[in-house]
Amino acid sequence: MFDHGPVHRPYYAMPALFSATDPRPVVAAFQALSHACATYAEHVDTLLAATRAEFGIPE
Repeated sequence: MFDHGPVHRPYYAMPALFSATDPRPVVAAFQALSHACATYAEHVDTLLAATRAEFGIPE
């Protein structure tokens, strides 16, 4: 799903920091999560499961 080939994954995390500063909390959260999903690449399911567990979101 997020297979962008041989890319240095930590660079994908940088936009999440800038997105998190958006003054609109919902926009900041969703944009940061989107960038985090790209960073996690093939492990995105683990990230999303942890996010659901943390916020009590049912599967």
